Amino acid sequence: MSLNWVHSSVESSCVPEATACKLGEYNSIALDPANHYPAVAYTYFDAYSNDTIQYSAYNGSSWVNDLDVPAMSNPTFVSLGIDSASHPHLAWNESGLRYSQRDGTGTWSTPNPAVDSSTTAGQPVSLALSSDIAKVVTYDPATGVLAFLGRDRYGNWLSPVTIATQGHDVGSCTSLAMDKFGQANISYFDKTNN
Repeated sequence: MSLNWVHSSVESSCVPEATACKLGEYNSIALDPANHYPAVAYTYFDAYSNDTIQYSAYNGSSWVNDLDVPAMSNPTFVSLGIDSASHPHLAWNESGLRYSQRDGTGTWSTPNPAVDSSTTAGQPVSLALSSDIAKVVTYDPATGVLAFLGRDRYGNWLSPVTIATQGHDVGSCTSLAMDKFGQANISYFDKTNN
């Protein structure tokens, strides 16, 4: 059986007069559980300090861009999840671990204060949803700590659970998936112990 990949360009150019443009350097993809169409979140940097996160969702025939994601400056390590009501959730690093979700009116929640205020928390971060509630696994290269954080059903962030603290090479690449029982499944790179 042969598989053919279908390529689709979400956005292919920067502001015409922009120099030193980086489009999609950090990116994440998720499927909308309601219609199974993809959506992407990605960073946009240019020489005019237009450092933002872009969110685009495929509607079956074209990509629809949402330019109102509330990133402020130099966002990195973007992770995207979509809940059962088709609301996107984002986690990223921006002078700390940030989180925002878009509600049914199209408004994004304010990502302040930071979920974790350490400036390097969330380098990288992986977000997953469990019963539409955000969970993240995050690595902080300054401390060498890999941690799991989750929100409760009221939207409050719970205290982090440390997964690994064995130095700067344990947890630097990480991914999170939540199973049907609400249990976190985490993979990460462990250079120290191979």
